[in-house]
Amino acid sequence: IDLAESIQACDSLLLDAGNRGATFLWSTNETTQQITVRSPDTYQVTVTNGEGCHSTKVVNATITTSPVIELGDDLSTCEGTTATLIPEVVFNATASLSYNWSTGQQEQEIIVGQPGVYQLTVRDENGCTASDQLSLTIDPLPALDLGADISRCGIEGQEQDQLTLKTGLSEMTHLWGSEVGLSGTADSLGIRDDGRYWVTVTSAAGC
Repeated sequence: IDLAESIQACDSLLLDAGNRGATFLWSTNETTQQITVRSPDTYQVTVTNGEGCHSTKVVNATITTSPVIELGDDLSTCEGTTATLIPEVVFNATASLSYNWSTGQQEQEIIVGQPGVYQLTVRDENGCTASDQLSLTIDPLPALDLGADISRCGIEGQEQDQLTLKTGLSEMTHLWGSEVGLSGTADSLGIRDDGRYWVTVTSAAGC
């Protein structure tokens, strides 16, 4: 019977007594050539050939539970910013884990700024591994341009004609401000007074 006396495995172990065509009796009461075990224990198999000769083998199986990690849901971030990938260790049977990201980095947490799929594989002290991955999407910034500064002629004491500042980004949220106290939340702002005006535009993605 070609089985090692001591075997270590992660999560489950396939025991194969070989000797195809013989009869088998395991200490688990199974009678197949192969059995799958998931608990650390001592397992015994007796193999009997066609002539009635039999042999017995005892195997000490050490089975440890693999770590479990989660990277969470897919992420999106805005152009020009980064995201920090922080794995959650749901289960770990040993004192420490080693980390190996698809980027080649070996830190527990990494900072990324390029779109793509990021995968993390961890390994515990028993050699058991776990993997998870997520996708990072980079959302573009709004293409905002109010044009050049405006200069106009006027008559002293006479009200200026109204000018309209417009972003052309009606599907986004707006927050206008000015040094003359004028504000608004529409995609355009009507102005009469001289001064400095500004607008913050936010896309549906929060950029």
